[in-house]
Amino acid sequence: MLEQEMITQLKRKQGNNTALTQEELEWLWENIGNPNPEIRDDLVFNLFGQFIFEQLITKEQLRWIIEKVNVTNPLEYRIEEFGSATAYRSFSALVMGMILQVDGDKTSGYDSCLTTSERTSWIQNGIHYLKREKDRTGYDEKLGWVHAFAHGADLLGTIISHPNCTQEYVVEVLEVISDIFQKSKQPFMDEEEKRLGLAIFFGIESGNLSQKLLCEWIKKQRFEELDGSRESYQRLAMYKSFLATIYFRMEALNLWENSLKDEMMMILQEY
Repeated sequence: MLEQEMITQLKRKQGNNTALTQEELEWLWENIGNPNPEIRDDLVFNLFGQFIFEQLITKEQLRWIIEKVNVTNPLEYRIEEFGSATAYRSFSALVMGMILQVDGDKTSGYDSCLTTSERTSWIQNGIHYLKREKDRTGYDEKLGWVHAFAHGADLLGTIISHPNCTQEYVVEVLEVISDIFQKSKQPFMDEEEKRLGLAIFFGIESGNLSQKLLCEWIKKQRFEELDGSRESYQRLAMYKSFLATIYFRMEALNLWENSLKDEMMMILQEY
């Protein structure tokens, strides 16, 4: 089938309950990182979300996607390259997050769709992805939203709130986020630090991340402007934006334990 015919055919399936053929599924997989944002974002990403969250693909088709992830390890795809290679990694992270989300959802027909070893591998790969990702591009004039750090943060949020997330994984997520801020040489341009903040909030909301542990982690962070450089100022500003995201989410739902609120307020008042 010609590409334009496939695109037209798939567009007709947006927003309805029509089944997905294997040929269509394979085309969607092959175009996860399509350099055209109208195809990648508006069609491929949206259809993956529609068919996974609304349980419109068969369990065999979901298993096919899982096996593809297992074999290709998309988060490592040309990891030193930027541009279209990043878009592939970034949007693969989103699809992996979708599958991890339904895997941990007892109300989903896809509950426990991953084996124990697959789940462990996906969680570990997802946690370590942003340690290796170097492309901090948010929006690109040609590629549209590349947003690897935002999408990687979304994956972290799914991992840290997953019912099978252990305390060891929670600590690793915190270490990765600390590493991102400590090693930043330039600010995020599209508020990716707020997506990292949301990941932490989801961990608290799920009960996997205790406020006591987060409070202890915050106390250990050192983002002071010791040298007065622009770089250190930007790093501290990003960290405060990250904390503010958590703070206002917690405030809206009144989830506070006093020690955490006091610690965060002390830092945020320095603005």
